[in-house]
Amino acid sequence: MASDEITPSKAAPLLAAGRLLAERGGYGLVWLDPGLVVTARYGRLVDFVEIGEPVTDALLPLIGLEAEIRALAGNADAVVELPAVAIHLPGREIPRLNITALSTGSGETLLLVSRAITRADLEAQLAAHMRARLIAESELRAKSRALALANRDLEDFAAIISHDLLAPLRAMRKLTDDARGDILRSADEQALSRLDDIASQSSRMSRMLRELLDYASVGRKDEVVAEVDTRRLIEDIVRSIPRPEGIALRIEGHWPRLEVAGAALDLALRNLVANAVKHHDGPPGLVTVSAAEGEGCVSFAVADDGPGIDPRYHEAILLPFRTLAAPDRAAGGSGLGLAFVKRAAEAMGARFEVRSDPMSRRGATFVLTVPRRRSRPSAGDD
Repeated sequence: MASDEITPSKAAPLLAAGRLLAERGGYGLVWLDPGLVVTARYGRLVDFVEIGEPVTDALLPLIGLEAEIRALAGNADAVVELPAVAIHLPGREIPRLNITALSTGSGETLLLVSRAITRADLEAQLAAHMRARLIAESELRAKSRALALANRDLEDFAAIISHDLLAPLRAMRKLTDDARGDILRSADEQALSRLDDIASQSSRMSRMLRELLDYASVGRKDEVVAEVDTRRLIEDIVRSIPRPEGIALRIEGHWPRLEVAGAALDLALRNLVANAVKHHDGPPGLVTVSAAEGEGCVSFAVADDGPGIDPRYHEAILLPFRTLAAPDRAAGGSGLGLAFVKRAAEAMGARFEVRSDPMSRRGATFVLTVPRRRSRPSAGDD
């Protein structure tokens, strides 16, 4: 006879142990009819389940599983399990329950076995959650690496295309110059005019490709962060920006010494100022460049009193090769200026905003908010 076979001598102690566990809240049993109405219950753990009532009235987590539980009738091998079910009763605290529904093997009677969660159960659930989290983090790291590789490949592709296309452009300009000499000798004015157009367009394409090459390289490598005298930087930028007579440039605010990627900040501010001047519909006109220190950051703003930008286009103008200027004023522009600023801002971990609504007032303001590591006052602040 097998040692685990229940004999009459073992039955009484076994029943006594089962009764003791049930009375102490270790487990509880609930019997159901085919309609899932409670016909009996046993154990303190399930004494809140009312006999004669649908089991879903007391065990709300079973709602929606009725069909699956009914299908257990007559199938001794199937079970429905609900782990860590929370039961909330007014004025009473019930531990989370592991509930198993199964057939009793006799007719259509069903049995719910409820067991209080033990420390071992909680540890097993915690271990399972930790494994799932580690797997999710590993997948996220793999996707991040794949995205970084894809971005690098795209940037390399842009750099290669830009570099390789510059060579035939240089050759085309040389051929154009040679043809110009030949035509000058024949004094064909119309041909000369067309050659001038070809030369102008090839120069524009060459400039666009160089800027595309620069755009692809912005942020590709971590720039050295060093202390920058932002006041001196903006004064150098303002002096170097060509502008039509009648367009004024003014510097305002507090310009601190700032630890930042200097090349990226220079690139961003230079493009913002140049963009404001180039797309102004004056003269007369005013472009104001200001700086202000905030909580853990410095905000640089370039504001103009020009035509402004419709809010519908605030996102579009930050894309490469997009410009909203009128054709007569857009000549020579590549549409990369604000795209440069956005990319430089990303490289610095900065925030870049466009503020403009021509329907309410003229002008546009571009704000670059740079995180501050350490700053000191600079001489010459307003």
